[in-house]
Amino acid sequence: MHQCASLHLAMRSLTGLENPTDHHIETGVSRMKCDRRDMLKVVSWLDKNDPFHTADELLHCISTGLTASEEDCISCDDAEQIGAMMQEKVTGACVVDASFPKAD
Repeated sequence: MHQCASLHLAMRSLTGLENPTDHHIETGVSRMKCDRRDMLKVVSWLDKNDPFHTADELLHCISTGLTASEEDCISCDDAEQIGAMMQEKVTGACVVDASFPKAD
C-alpha cells in the first residue's frame, strides 16, 4: 500500500472517521457509466478519423496534422535521426535565434 494511503487510513481509524460505506467517487456506477460513454465517443471518432490508415505512404504528424511531401525525402525511418540533427543545431542557441531552413 502506498505510504500516503496507509497514513490516511491510520488517521481515519484513529479519529473515528472510518466509515465502511464510504466509497471513492471514481468507483461509483454513475462514474463508470460516464467513463464508458466518453470512451465510446473517442472510439467512434477514431473509427471515422483513423490516423493510422492513409492512402499514401507519406509521414503524417498525428498531433499537428502536418504531412511530409515527397520532396522532403523523409520517412518514419529517418525522422528520429533528422530530429536529433535539428535539435543538435539549436542546442545552446537562444529560442528567438533558432530556425529550421527547409534545406535541412
